[in-house]
Amino acid sequence: MPVTNNRGSSNQSSGSIQVVKGEVVYSNIRPQDKDGWLLVALEGGGTNNIHENVKLLTLGEKNGRVYYKILSDRRDLIGKTVSLKKENAVLCTHKAGPVQKSAILKVTYSGGRVDEYSRFKRGMLSQQFAIMNVNGANIKVTLNSAWPPSFSYSPIIPGTHKIMAPDYSHKVEGDTTGYRDAFPLGTIRCNDIWFPIELEGAKGNSSRYVHLGNVSHGCVTVYDVEKWNIVYNYLISHRTPGTDGTYVGKLVVVR
Repeated sequence: MPVTNNRGSSNQSSGSIQVVKGEVVYSNIRPQDKDGWLLVALEGGGTNNIHENVKLLTLGEKNGRVYYKILSDRRDLIGKTVSLKKENAVLCTHKAGPVQKSAILKVTYSGGRVDEYSRFKRGMLSQQFAIMNVNGANIKVTLNSAWPPSFSYSPIIPGTHKIMAPDYSHKVEGDTTGYRDAFPLGTIRCNDIWFPIELEGAKGNSSRYVHLGNVSHGCVTVYDVEKWNIVYNYLISHRTPGTDGTYVGKLVVVR
């Protein structure tokens, strides 16, 4: 595998990368992967995307590519073989991995619905705001912006829910590039990473997410968009033990 430190750098040139079969590494994204997804080639053809801190087993090198078996996070990819160009492998993996402990987010409702102007959407939106505590930082979120009778969405109910590892790009149904591009480079990173929520008593993705934006369809949407990195960095760096990385933490919602 690539000889790297925690951030994927190396003292060796790309032409002298050492590949160690059987070694476990974890995925990185590159500076150009602004939306948070790393493109990998699938064995047998095609491509897919993985996010940061996916557990990978190094299988070896062939024809200028390094091959890995996916061991964690995305259920649809666990067990599959993917590859990276050898010159990219040193940048796209590291050894440390995520903290094996559940992240904890606490969301507290802030009164009832209010109408507030969104500078990003350039209009008034009816919002159910809340405050989310993220590792000691209080961040404004919206729990719903689209209401009956026009829409069927509703704010997330109080309870202790589970937060899952990111699933796939949501750019088609919820492009958040505009939020990222409204700020200097680096203020918002990995804007296209959405963390699915498994509601208490349910099993699997409940079609609600922790994500960036000013519009919520029943999700926990980070309204203070310039603080998104706090949320992202905290969640992506944790995994719930005993879940093969498919869960990253808990979401405690109170009124």
